[in-house]
Amino acid sequence: METTRYKQQDQQQELISFAHQQTSQHPLFQLYQLTHEFHQEARHRQAWEAHCCWYEATSGEHRREIG
Repeated sequence: METTRYKQQDQQQELISFAHQQTSQHPLFQLYQLTHEFHQEARHRQAWEAHCCWYEATSGEHRREIG
């Protein structure tokens, strides 16, 4: 029973790997991937900018409290 489950998992992994190889070479998928990565980077930069603004405001408040 255990070997059957492992065999099924191996087959599923092979199928996933094969599908990934086929789709990753398709130009439409490459465009999708590029767009996804661009938006992911844009969200990351926006979050970083928001953090920097928060940090600057918080540090300014702390400096005023201290000095």
